[in-house]
Amino acid sequence: MKRDLSVALKILEFIEENAFQNSISSTLIERAFSSDGISPSLYEQYQMDLLINGGFIYAIPVGDFGVHDCRLTWAGHDLLDSLRAAKR
Repeated sequence: MKRDLSVALKILEFIEENAFQNSISSTLIERAFSSDGISPSLYEQYQMDLLINGGFIYAIPVGDFGVHDCRLTWAGHDLLDSLRAAKR
């Protein structure tokens, strides 16, 4: 499976826009994809894992598949700025 920068951009933007909520979870992010007309799947979960493992998102693991307390790291903000600039 390849990384998908358009999905990464959506995930990073969602976390940035909702930064002041008590706790952003993987479930909340998946719901955002559902309401956006994109069905959350293993594909989106894989993209989220890449961002977490790459150090772009800080998250606390919950159970086998979920995370909560998602926040952008400094590197995550830099990546988001880069992706937005490339989109223009």
